[in-house]
Amino acid sequence: FIIKEISWGRINPHQFPDWENFRDERLNLTVEGIKFTPASGSGLSEKLNLNNLEFTITNKTPYNYWEVPFNILLYRGSSIAGINRYTALELMSREKRKVEISWLGGLSASDDIKIVPEINIFEDDIYIKYEGGIGEEK
Repeated sequence: FIIKEISWGRINPHQFPDWENFRDERLNLTVEGIKFTPASGSGLSEKLNLNNLEFTITNKTPYNYWEVPFNILLYRGSSIAGINRYTALELMSREKRKVEISWLGGLSASDDIKIVPEINIFEDDIYIKYEGGIGEEK
């Protein structure tokens, strides 16, 4: 896992007078029903150590996204035991999506799992634009 680039900038209060609302309205993505099965109990493969992770993503925003990357961190105690990444493509407003991913490695049971969306809400090209108007067909 490599962090390639981080940049910080001050938010212009004239451009975003209600920053908290702007942020919360666009980042209201939830992850629920997290279930991790280590390779020893997954039954996915006899020769490969395949861990399995299931969870459900819900886009509670009024926005459609072309893609939403999620960073997945598995913890054993206070240490990171495993890292993975999942990208939800074309995640629509109010959509609920069940996700199941597998990855190689001899991971044991995890104490905590964090699944965190990583989207830049300031970029216009992340949003799927609505086409049409009220009562119009696309």
